[in-house]
Amino acid sequence: KIINGSLGYNFSIPIKLFFANIAVNYSNTISNNINEINFETNLVKRSNLFFNNNTNSIFLLGGISKYIFTLRTAVALKINLQQSNFNQFQNNQLYKFSNKSLSTDFTINSKITQKISSSYSVNFFKNVSKNIVDDLNSKVIPKQYFEQIQQKLSLNFTFSNSFYLKYNAEHLLVSQKKSSQYFFNDVSLFYNMGKKRINFILTINNISNTNTFITNNVDASFITQNLFYVRPRQVFVTTAFTF
Repeated sequence: KIINGSLGYNFSIPIKLFFANIAVNYSNTISNNINEINFETNLVKRSNLFFNNNTNSIFLLGGISKYIFTLRTAVALKINLQQSNFNQFQNNQLYKFSNKSLSTDFTINSKITQKISSSYSVNFFKNVSKNIVDDLNSKVIPKQYFEQIQQKLSLNFTFSNSFYLKYNAEHLLVSQKKSSQYFFNDVSLFYNMGKKRINFILTINNISNTNTFITNNVDASFITQNLFYVRPRQVFVTTAFTF
């Protein structure tokens, strides 16, 4: 059985390009099964058991955006908050967990000059999972958490109708017990020969030559790390003819 309810409000002043919204959602799930996890040496076993289970969560989000005419810039801010409570069997013992997450996004899109435009965004994400103890004699599982800050930048330079450049960069900072940071950047150069209908594109990917990066996922009492391999620095030259 699922009980779900939501409430939201939107506010806007279109002539001033101002928009705002807020919403809340509550969900309660009653089921007859529960997840069980058994930890063994170098092995994790997952299964489902018959159990009168109850899971609830609340989700709150809000956002605001405005276009600043004098600066030819659009700014926006979004905030998401979520908390969920759930049960889980671990090594034949029942535990209650509380999972909280916070996500914020801030973006700026600007027309710096007639020939230069930019886009910048920063995202902060934090996830915390901890054991809820009802009995003082119960075993306490250490809480798990991680934080992540992701920044993205895009620059566009239009030198003429036939010649322009695009630069993209991304910085990722991941913190758990220790911090790791990664930097990625690419550049593309476009040239159009006009009446000859020939296009040339020079692309350089992964200029900083980053080889790997890691992301984290929190689930109850443990953290899963995902390792991604990235192609090394690459240079492409593309030519296209338009009929």
